[in-house]
Amino acid sequence: MKNQPQKVQLEGNHLKKMEGLTDRVEKDLLKLADSALTYLYGRSHGHRIKSLRVVPNNLKIAILNSRAQVIGVWEKPPGVCRMARKGEKFD
Repeated sequence: MKNQPQKVQLEGNHLKKMEGLTDRVEKDLLKLADSALTYLYGRSHGHRIKSLRVVPNNLKIAILNSRAQVIGVWEKPPGVCRMARKGEKFD
């Protein structure tokens, strides 16, 4: 079974712990994305956040709309909210 993908169904307290952490992270990330869009577009930006792509190490969060277009980016170092650069990848 070496190199075989595994699936583990969590139950009980383990499941509750992971769901709680996931809910907290999702809420905080959506709040961060909304703040980034407010800085970029103004208070009533009107953008609906469909999804986020998080790139670890030199943290970068790409904010996507319902058409999977990047409508904003937050970069921790150096602490910048910005538009996506032409051809920039978030894989």
